[in-house]
Amino acid sequence: MPGACEDARQRISLALDRKLPELDHIRLERHLEDCDACRSFQTAAVDVTRTIRGSRLEARVLPFALPRRRRVPVHAIQLTAVVAAVALVATVTRLPLTGTPANGTHAFRGAPQRAFVQRGGKLVPARSRDPAAPVAADRIAL
Repeated sequence: MPGACEDARQRISLALDRKLPELDHIRLERHLEDCDACRSFQTAAVDVTRTIRGSRLEARVLPFALPRRRRVPVHAIQLTAVVAAVALVATVTRLPLTGTPANGTHAFRGAPQRAFVQRGGKLVPARSRDPAAPVAADRIAL
């Protein structure tokens, strides 16, 4: 199908919907004078359009409902952020502050220190960084 026929068929469709500008309508008429294939397309398109527009609308057989949009509540996002932060802190505080460098010497002697300790049922920062100093705490937080 040549490009002129393709354009003419688009114009036929626009003309049926009464959306074709006047200048394009004139171009369409000139093309239809010379093209039998587009004239027969126009006749068929007009017949189909009249049939569809003249028929009654069908009643719905099945009920139709759009699914509800699922919205994530803001508090759920906040809770997720808090859980992630707690997991990060728990992971970091479980890492020992002592390390073994490549040469095999230790940076600190003694037990690994914790960043937080539990005192009186509350989690508080550890005060002493001296590994030899005793920690006055009920339990060391893990």
